[in-house]
Amino acid sequence: MKPIKSFFLSLVLAAFIQPVSAQNGIVRLDDVNDSIMYDMFTTAFDGPGVVHLVLERGLLEYQPFVRVRIGNNLYRFMFDTGCSQTLFHSQFAPAAPGDSLAQLFGVESHGKKNDVYGIARIDNIKIGELETGPVMVPLMDLGYGGAGGTHGVFGMAQLVNYDIIFDWKDKSVLLIHPNLTDSVISRYFKVMTTVPISVNEDSHLIFVESQVRSRFKTRQYSLVLDTGSEPCIIPEEAKPFLYRPSFFKAGDWRPKLGRTTIMLGDKKYCHVKTVFRPSSTYTEHDAKQGIDGVVGLKVIGKQPILISTKDNQLLILKRRK
Repeated sequence: MKPIKSFFLSLVLAAFIQPVSAQNGIVRLDDVNDSIMYDMFTTAFDGPGVVHLVLERGLLEYQPFVRVRIGNNLYRFMFDTGCSQTLFHSQFAPAAPGDSLAQLFGVESHGKKNDVYGIARIDNIKIGELETGPVMVPLMDLGYGGAGGTHGVFGMAQLVNYDIIFDWKDKSVLLIHPNLTDSVISRYFKVMTTVPISVNEDSHLIFVESQVRSRFKTRQYSLVLDTGSEPCIIPEEAKPFLYRPSFFKAGDWRPKLGRTTIMLGDKKYCHVKTVFRPSSTYTEHDAKQGIDGVVGLKVIGKQPILISTKDNQLLILKRRK
């Protein structure tokens, strides 16, 4: 997410984001260190077999948002399959940041300073008809996100019990228990292409091996399926002849933009908006996870897709008429 420095946007954000206290089901924890058990942050949802979520679009950014209820309050979270953890805005953290824990949680790509400033214990969190808690979430400075105000990022850790049908054009997400997936697919969709995926057991990130063609060369990359990114992102080595700097900076570097052809299985996507990332900007976490880049909404938002972490498959779908 790219910070947008604007006094007007800061006023809008302040109107949406209010201080958090124990009264609304969120407790700030100041004592945070690297020995925190990872399991405390992966309390997964379990409940109805099929849950429908309505996606909202950010006013200035091409990103999907969902409404999350915590206590008696509704919050606006980005629905992000490219983030392992659910995150809260650091507006809810103590004023003085602690040690950076971003690599512990695998969320360096989010936020303005790439630091986890604290931890929030959420007694109860609800999305659609799904409810769970208590759950711990890292607190980060998420910038401004969408112009309507971003309270957090909804990551993959809480969704591991469900298959996900993501339909950006229809502005909807279906969370489905795997034993019901086949019946939902056969009734409402046609399967156009099946693509193998792999799921990292620690980060819950979803990887697909993709052929990417650029500058008359085809390379294979291990890319993360990322609904939180509009463009695809690949290493700078694959840059085409014609590409240009972005107007926005991503941390300490300014992305270069161009077009590529990306293959998911036998499905070809041509002239895809692509960011070419310098090798110097890849982190230790990227290397450990084997992340070459991401497949963003410019590809996975073109049609409905099913992400099945149980069967390790990505299904490219078409709605039945």
